[in-house]
Amino acid sequence: MNDGVLGRFALTGRRALVTGASRGLGRAFAAALAEAGADVATVARGHAEVSEAARAVSASTGRRAVGITANVTVRADVERMISETASQLGGLDILVNNAGICFHRPALDVPDSEWDQLFDTHVFGVWAASTAAARRMAAAGGGRRAAA
Repeated sequence: MNDGVLGRFALTGRRALVTGASRGLGRAFAAALAEAGADVATVARGHAEVSEAARAVSASTGRRAVGITANVTVRADVERMISETASQLGGLDILVNNAGICFHRPALDVPDSEWDQLFDTHVFGVWAASTAAARRMAAAGGGRRAAA
């Protein structure tokens, strides 16, 4: 893994968190990060599904993977998922904001309540997870702040 181009993308020793990781792209992102050498927290709302995703990622890659149940639209859940990831994996280096929802109907038939859920997940969830993760990473000496 450390030879050539792929070696430049090695993530050995890194700790990653992937939201929406119980299936689909999120699960694939978690597996890819683990294949590159990272330990991974798989996060989603369903406990059984996210736990199974973590088991599958760990079994297929040999990397440490933990399942964490959280809802990215709830600030307390976001803060807890960041804290649990750092605690269980020994830190946090990578965040993949993948959580998402979709309602399969014509846009003109989408009620405001469903739009609110979409906005909360796709915008607030990304904001909450990104800022909480950035605070954790900055406190650990990671990241970079723009000059004022």
